[in-house]
Amino acid sequence: MKSFFNDLLRLIFPQRCVLCNQILLSDSPLCEDCRKGNPRLSILRETACSSCVAPYAYEGAVRESIIRFKFNGYREYASFYGCAMAEAFREQKPDFLPDMLVAVPLSKKRLKKRGYNQAELLANAMAKHFSAPVISCLGKRDSHSQQHFLDKAKRRENVKGIYCFTGKVPVKEKRILLVDDIVTTGATLDECASVLYRHGAKAVVCAAAASAELDGVQEAP
Repeated sequence: MKSFFNDLLRLIFPQRCVLCNQILLSDSPLCEDCRKGNPRLSILRETACSSCVAPYAYEGAVRESIIRFKFNGYREYASFYGCAMAEAFREQKPDFLPDMLVAVPLSKKRLKKRGYNQAELLANAMAKHFSAPVISCLGKRDSHSQQHFLDKAKRRENVKGIYCFTGKVPVKEKRILLVDDIVTTGATLDECASVLYRHGAKAVVCAAAASAELDGVQEAP
């Protein structure tokens, strides 16, 4: 219900900047200040099982924007972030051509409460820039603590065993682009990648809208 009213209000009132949420005077998704102050990056993070590309650092206006996208029903942000993710991914992984995109899943309880999976919205937006479908093959169990409440040491333990393969679509010998909204320690992406590898995936590379850690930052040209 909350998301419905948010959508209705945004239909009535003018377009706003994706990052700072100020009213825009043009059709650009960002205001001039945010374009200059928040350039798209090309962040490459190496994780235990894979690697992850992100176009933004999870800080400042980007952090506030992703919180609105993730928790407050701003689903239209997926188009902006999906495009930025696709551009950064092609810069960092030009030779990786995915056979399919897979979104990190939400539990049924969380999905029912929120009304949408932000990672799936990002995967659908990214898919427009690749000749590959978005497929659903992962599930998530309900019982665990939320990752953002835990310190780094507990995050990896918290996600062990909570993701499962649904078997709806075979992934054997497939090159998979795994999509999430934020990469912090990489524990969630690694756990999902491990599940995909156990079921025969040939390669799994990840993409996120923002990175909470800034190892290997490169500013896009």
